[in-house]
Amino acid sequence: MLARLVVNDRAGGGRALRGRCASSAAAGGDGNIRGSPTYRAEVVGRVGVVAAGRHFAAEAGMRMLARGGERHRRGRGGDVRRRRDRRSRTSALGGEVPLILHLAERNQTVVVNGQGVAPAAASAEHFRREGSIPTNGPSAGTVPAVVDALTIALAEYGTLTLADVLTPAIELADGFPWYAFLTHYLTPQLDAVKRFPSGARVYLQGPDGTIPPVGSVFRQPDLARTLRALIEEERRHAGAGRKSAIYAARDRFYRGDIGQRIAASVRAAGGLLTIEDLAGYRGRVEAPTRVVFKSTTRVLRGPEDRLLGARVRSCSRRSSSCRTSTSRAWGTTPPPTSTP
Repeated sequence: MLARLVVNDRAGGGRALRGRCASSAAAGGDGNIRGSPTYRAEVVGRVGVVAAGRHFAAEAGMRMLARGGERHRRGRGGDVRRRRDRRSRTSALGGEVPLILHLAERNQTVVVNGQGVAPAAASAEHFRREGSIPTNGPSAGTVPAVVDALTIALAEYGTLTLADVLTPAIELADGFPWYAFLTHYLTPQLDAVKRFPSGARVYLQGPDGTIPPVGSVFRQPDLARTLRALIEEERRHAGAGRKSAIYAARDRFYRGDIGQRIAASVRAAGGLLTIEDLAGYRGRVEAPTRVVFKSTTRVLRGPEDRLLGARVRSCSRRSSSCRTSTSRAWGTTPPPTSTP
């Protein structure tokens, strides 16, 4: 899949940036129509391109561009909004979000780690006593990393405020039309959701716990209140500057009343997460792992991507066309935070 992004430079010219999207059928040099591996047309833009899994997230990203956000910054608005309209264990607000940011003005690529750690009580001994390591439920998750990673990206590399980028997500939490993909995704997990009253209260309807019908308006008022509380904290610290105000909101999630409610809810459901786990969590900025395979350079993020990199590196034993370079982390000291 091929996408082209044309960005005007300051001199009034233009340069093309290419990414992977889809190309439609096109005429070759001999005039014959050649087929395409996909049915999605090439995307071309002069100011920016937003790629997202749902139109809600793409719209949020374009709104950030229209407000003057950086091209990598728009991803944060789309990312937060996507977490409101797709139910996923890993990409929800309580999940993980490793980020790759390319800073065009510096010609530098960085990774915001965006991956949580296990609670301190999640020891091998604990799970031996339990008889297994759960793959779902209150003991299966890590410390939530999404809010930390997105605030780092916004504070360190963005230009907008947290209020700017959370507004589309809040609008979605206030209500959006339930669509068929959500039903498809939720149906096989229905029994698991019903086991936990807090999840059933959010995603299911009626005394029998049914999935919302397609086209009905799905609302998440608790989530909307949480996001508004983050904006409230940012505004309370606005006098300290944009970056400090963003980190103050981040700290309210991990150290303040929001974190306390999260920890209490998880513990009440039988999980291991504590307020100390939340308060002690810090994401980091790293240099990416780069893998060169048959003249193509891939930039990797986080453990899952690095596992892929390790697999590609193994081909160097068999082929001279594969090589890698792994840079050390340059941002192991977390950005400064303020305490609300």
